[in-house]
Amino acid sequence: MFGLALPLAVIACCLAGAMGGYLLVRPEPAMAGAGLVAMEGRRDGPGEARALGGMLLAAHAGTAGLLGYSPSIGAYMALALALAWGGALIGRLINNLREGPGEGRAFQALAFEAMMALTLALPWWVSRNGVIAGPSVIV
Repeated sequence: MFGLALPLAVIACCLAGAMGGYLLVRPEPAMAGAGLVAMEGRRDGPGEARALGGMLLAAHAGTAGLLGYSPSIGAYMALALALAWGGALIGRLINNLREGPGEGRAFQALAFEAMMALTLALPWWVSRNGVIAGPSVIV
């Protein structure tokens, strides 16, 4: 399991980075796929979606790069992303409890967000147990 933590986290980063890249390049279809539409008379919706896509792409690409270059530092970056995915999971859980599950995609998104959070937390957990070699950051 320890040998799989870094490759799995890099794959998760590549997947989320690809999602961000798609959102950056094609914001309207990506928003429509999530059931979102721009408000009538407003033109800033695609810009906001592109900003989110750029953030996803840059954050996950940087983390994947540092997981390969300096795994112990990349593990901390992956932990920050794991917390972000965990926050999305908590928000979706609260929404499901308050508003209901919606059209059925909510359960798929819950599973995806849980897997992303756990997968991205693995390198940090492994590094805390001294399995990943390299420079470490003492906080």
